Amino acid sequence: MFENVQTGDSVLLLWADLGPATDQFQAAVTSLKERVGSGGGRVSVENRERLTLSAHPASSFSRIFSGCLGLASINHDLDTLASLTRLLRQGELEGGRNWL
Repeated sequence: MFENVQTGDSVLLLWADLGPATDQFQAAVTSLKERVGSGGGRVSVENRERLTLSAHPASSFSRIFSGCLGLASINHDLDTLASLTRLLRQGELEGGRNWL
Protein backbone atom coordinates (compact mmCIF):
# COMPACT_ATOMS: atom_id res chain seq x y z
CA MET A 1 0.00 0.00 0.00
CA PHE A 2 2.87 2.40 0.73
CA GLU A 3 5.15 1.38 -2.15
CA ASN A 4 4.86 4.81 -3.84
CA VAL A 5 5.98 6.71 -0.74
CA GLN A 6 9.44 8.15 -1.34
CA THR A 7 12.24 9.71 0.65
CA GLY A 8 11.33 13.29 1.52
CA ASP A 9 7.56 12.84 1.23
CA SER A 10 5.25 14.42 3.79
CA VAL A 11 2.61 11.84 4.62
CA LEU A 12 -0.69 12.10 6.50
CA LEU A 13 -2.09 8.86 7.87
CA LEU A 14 -5.72 9.39 8.88
CA TRP A 15 -7.58 6.86 11.03
CA ALA A 16 -10.92 6.58 12.78
CA ASP A 17 -11.27 3.24 14.58
CA LEU A 18 -8.33 0.85 14.74
CA GLY A 19 -10.29 -1.96 16.34
CA PRO A 20 -7.88 -4.77 17.27
CA ALA A 21 -5.32 -3.69 14.61
CA THR A 22 -3.18 -1.45 16.83
CA ASP A 23 -0.01 -3.48 16.17
CA GLN A 24 -0.62 -3.35 12.41
CA PHE A 25 -1.14 0.41 12.66
CA GLN A 26 2.10 0.93 14.59
CA ALA A 27 3.98 -1.23 12.06
CA ALA A 28 2.57 0.90 9.23
CA VAL A 29 3.68 4.13 10.92
CA THR A 30 7.17 2.69 11.43
CA SER A 31 7.32 1.55 7.80
CA LEU A 32 6.25 4.97 6.55
CA LYS A 33 8.83 6.73 8.71
CA GLU A 34 11.54 4.49 7.28
CA ARG A 35 10.38 5.23 3.72
CA VAL A 36 10.30 9.04 4.09
CA GLY A 37 13.65 9.10 5.87
CA SER A 38 15.04 11.82 8.05
CA GLY A 39 16.01 14.26 5.30
CA GLY A 40 12.94 16.45 5.28
CA GLY A 41 10.26 13.77 5.11
CA ARG A 42 7.68 13.38 7.83
CA VAL A 43 4.73 11.26 8.85
CA SER A 44 1.77 12.79 10.65
CA VAL A 45 -0.90 10.61 12.24
CA GLU A 46 -4.33 12.10 12.87
CA ASN A 47 -7.65 10.82 14.11
CA ARG A 48 -10.46 11.73 11.72
CA GLU A 49 -12.47 13.39 14.48
CA ARG A 50 -9.58 15.72 15.31
CA LEU A 51 -8.46 16.57 11.78
CA THR A 52 -10.02 20.04 11.81
CA LEU A 53 -8.29 20.80 15.14
CA SER A 54 -4.85 19.75 13.89
CA ALA A 55 -3.99 23.18 12.42
CA HIS A 56 -1.91 21.78 9.56
CA PRO A 57 -1.31 24.55 7.04
CA ALA A 58 -2.71 24.21 3.53
CA SER A 59 -0.60 22.15 1.11
CA SER A 60 1.20 20.36 3.95
CA PHE A 61 1.28 16.84 2.53
CA SER A 62 2.50 15.15 -0.62
CA ARG A 63 0.55 11.95 0.18
CA ILE A 64 -2.56 11.21 2.23
CA PHE A 65 -3.73 7.78 3.33
CA SER A 66 -7.23 7.92 4.78
CA GLY A 67 -9.00 4.98 6.38
CA CYS A 68 -6.54 2.44 5.01
CA LEU A 69 -5.87 0.77 8.35
CA GLY A 70 -8.11 -0.48 11.10
CA LEU A 71 -11.86 -0.72 10.68
CA ALA A 72 -13.45 0.78 7.58
CA SER A 73 -15.22 3.47 9.55
CA ILE A 74 -14.20 6.76 7.92
CA ASN A 75 -17.00 8.48 6.07
CA HIS A 76 -15.42 10.44 3.23
CA ASP A 77 -18.18 13.02 3.03
CA LEU A 78 -17.73 16.34 1.23
CA ASP A 79 -16.43 18.12 4.33
CA THR A 80 -13.77 15.46 4.91
CA LEU A 81 -12.73 15.47 1.27
CA ALA A 82 -12.55 19.27 1.28
CA SER A 83 -10.29 19.19 4.35
CA LEU A 84 -8.04 16.58 2.79
CA THR A 85 -7.74 18.35 -0.55
CA ARG A 86 -6.82 21.56 1.28
CA LEU A 87 -3.98 19.67 2.98
CA LEU A 88 -2.67 18.01 -0.18
CA ARG A 89 -0.05 19.92 -2.15
CA GLN A 90 -1.13 21.40 -5.46
CA GLY A 91 -0.61 19.05 -8.37
CA GLU A 92 -0.57 15.96 -6.14
CA LEU A 93 -4.12 14.89 -7.05
CA GLU A 94 -3.10 13.99 -10.60
CA GLY A 95 -4.59 10.62 -11.37
CA GLY A 96 -5.43 10.12 -7.69
CA ARG A 97 -2.10 8.34 -7.24
CA ASN A 98 -1.26 10.05 -3.96
CA TRP A 99 -4.69 9.73 -2.46
CA LEU A 100 -5.68 6.46 -0.87
